[in-house]
Amino acid sequence: APTDSWNPLAPAGDCKTYAARTELALLDRGWPAGSLRLTITFVDDGSAEQGAAHVVLLVDTNRGTIVLDSRQAAPRPWRSLSYIWVSAQEPDGHGAWSLLPSDRAALRTALLDHLAASRGAGQLAFLR
Repeated sequence: APTDSWNPLAPAGDCKTYAARTELALLDRGWPAGSLRLTITFVDDGSAEQGAAHVVLLVDTNRGTIVLDSRQAAPRPWRSLSYIWVSAQEPDGHGAWSLLPSDRAALRTALLDHLAASRGAGQLAFLR
């Protein structure tokens, strides 16, 4: 169930908890903090979760960037996933976030769909 929590120590949670917990576990195993980035996306795969906001963990490796994701059974290359990439933590570890390259039209549609779902479609019809 979706929550507002990013608590890696929570007993249960959603994608944010999964990503935060996975990041903490990798840090505890000695993984360099600069190679781990929490990332905000929108699902873009035609599934029942289409358009949902989603959080994953990007991990920079010597073989490229992979995604650790509560929706995937195994790590995947980040470009292989059907997500609209929005923003990611900066790798310097200071908590700053940056926008990721994304199709602007797809991002706009995903943002409007997400807002419509959370506030009611009628309130946002004028933005389309």
